[in-house]
Amino acid sequence: MLTLASVGVSRRSILKIVDKRRGVLNDYKPISGKRRQITGNRRMVFIRLRFLLACLLACVSLSAAQAETPVRMAYVEFPPYSFTGPGGAAEGLSIDLARALLEEAELSFIPAASPDEMITMLRDGRADISTLLGLTEDRLARADATDPLGAFGSALFTKAERAGDEVAAFSGDRIGVVRGSIAVQIAQGIPFAKLVEYETPDDQILGLLVGDVDAVVGATDSFAARLRLMELDRAVQPVEPPLEEFPYAFYVSPDRPELLSAMNTRIRDTLTPSELSTLNEIWFGSPSVDPNGELIAYGVLGLVLLLGMVMSISLSLRKKAARLEEVSQKAQATNLLVEAMNAVHSAVVVYDKDLRAIHWNDGFSSAFPKLVPLIERGASLQELVIQSYETGVVSGVWQTDETRHFADDLARKLRRGQSITRMIRGRNGRTFEATELPLGNGYFASLRVDVTGLLDQAALIEAQKKELESANEKLQIFATIAAHDLKAPLVQQSSILQVIREDIAEADQDFPDDVQDYFGMLETLSDRMRHLIQGLLDHARADEELSESELVDVNERMPSIVEMVGLPDNFRIEIQPDLPSLRVAPATFDAVMRNLISNAIKHHDRKMGVIKIRGKRIGDQTVFEVEDDGPGIPQEHLSSIFDPFKRLSANVEGSGLGLSFIKKTVNQWGGGIYVESRTDRGSIFVFSVPVDTARDFVGLDQCPMPSAALH
Repeated sequence: MLTLASVGVSRRSILKIVDKRRGVLNDYKPISGKRRQITGNRRMVFIRLRFLLACLLACVSLSAAQAETPVRMAYVEFPPYSFTGPGGAAEGLSIDLARALLEEAELSFIPAASPDEMITMLRDGRADISTLLGLTEDRLARADATDPLGAFGSALFTKAERAGDEVAAFSGDRIGVVRGSIAVQIAQGIPFAKLVEYETPDDQILGLLVGDVDAVVGATDSFAARLRLMELDRAVQPVEPPLEEFPYAFYVSPDRPELLSAMNTRIRDTLTPSELSTLNEIWFGSPSVDPNGELIAYGVLGLVLLLGMVMSISLSLRKKAARLEEVSQKAQATNLLVEAMNAVHSAVVVYDKDLRAIHWNDGFSSAFPKLVPLIERGASLQELVIQSYETGVVSGVWQTDETRHFADDLARKLRRGQSITRMIRGRNGRTFEATELPLGNGYFASLRVDVTGLLDQAALIEAQKKELESANEKLQIFATIAAHDLKAPLVQQSSILQVIREDIAEADQDFPDDVQDYFGMLETLSDRMRHLIQGLLDHARADEELSESELVDVNERMPSIVEMVGLPDNFRIEIQPDLPSLRVAPATFDAVMRNLISNAIKHHDRKMGVIKIRGKRIGDQTVFEVEDDGPGIPQEHLSSIFDPFKRLSANVEGSGLGLSFIKKTVNQWGGGIYVESRTDRGSIFVFSVPVDTARDFVGLDQCPMPSAALH
């Protein structure tokens, strides 16, 4: 059998066929009426007469008082469930079903803008019942509902030859959806689906027939009704099971419990499945009766068109496929962005080319519930911004004219392709980073990221930072004062010991050996205390300000540094010529180098040794190395060697603050320090300073060398 897919029917030919089949689709009427216009078939007339007769013969469910009081029914434009007919009267499945349940009651009809408004009308007494609505927790909390009478559903529709496939078989396929409808969200549940958006369901059908998409997502009953109206229900069929399905019923005002009871009695006792089936058939139609003849006719027509247009159609389809692929990828990227924002509880609103809201996520509904009714009515970006400030959703002290000017300026910048980011604060104390940006392909978006927690953490960190700086300042002051206060009596103690020794020598007296030892111990302890206090002072001075720095010529200062160390006779220092210069505090640099050299001498295990000093600019760092040929450092101590008061040997005099002072100073310069210890003998202390701190007198134009070249 020939099918539309097998013959490659073009969009223009399908449009001609559909225009002949569908009649006047723009003003929706019951399908039975369309059939009378197209085929003259009177079958539906008898069905409706039979149904009305059954309603007249049914038992009376309402009391006389109820019959005398008109029942006010709120309805929305949702064909074929409810809509305003050509004559201005309310029509649809919901209307006929309400008449069947309220046989003796007089019905009056009140238009509503949305399902939510219908529920509000029931709550405030402006209406008694609604049209058929899905049963949700939110609605049931605000109004009572009758027993379920059916179910709303969404299904995947495809060509007949693929109708037997499972939904999983469409993974990664092109899926058609109506722009801004709930179908967009439902279709995202199909793994890796490439969404193609259309303006109307009729455009979806055409896109499917000509092969632009592999399937479409639509409301199960109403979409099937449109297919039957066009006599295409055998060419396009739903995939089982439906994608989503939830029950529907009438909602009744809480003030009319007797009305709810009467309707439920009628539903349970006298409303038969036959009556429901008849109503559904009236408004949704029945399957086409001659599918074979229809498909053969379409196939022959498509074959004739194909013979004359195959080349042009092939080229057109390839171009369109490329465009649809690009649009699909952009839509998928947008969908992923919205899903990501949902995951982090951020608010998202998507606007069309006119900057009117067409989509919003759960995060927006949760963060800004007062603005949801505006979005449901398709408010513009400017209206949302103005209402945000005027209703107090966002804190601000602007006048109305200032707010309007700001909103218009925001819209102009968006249309020029600019992104705008600002911070806004809600009246509830929450702070959001607000961003408006173009998405491409004529769409725009507003993002609201809740940064309240981040700002609170930043404020806490700043407060803790100030507390820590204050504590460090107090500790430094204490260390400096303590060191100075200890140094004065120590100097006096050393002087007294020296005077005692001189007096003893002048008196030419011999003291016992143990007394001589005691004097030696006192001098040793005084010397150790002097080193400790000097270490504390050096450690405290390591926090000197960078403003005290100056350009230090290392080559010029090294001789005086070595002289101050007091090099033993059997030790030799080899200094590389043309060492790079640094912009640091000169006295502090001297202290760093002096400590590194004296540390190498103190911990040497032989009476003679060699210390090598090297330096070079490498990349954006100026690196210095102090190498010795001593015993080395055990691996287990390398990670803690720079800790304060860390001493590797009890046999070596020292405060344990020298290396800690060096590390603190180098870090103050913005650099770092580490130690390498060889397996045989020797250690290398390496410290580096950034070039923006270090400035060479010479050699800046030389090529950087790898660090190994310094060894």
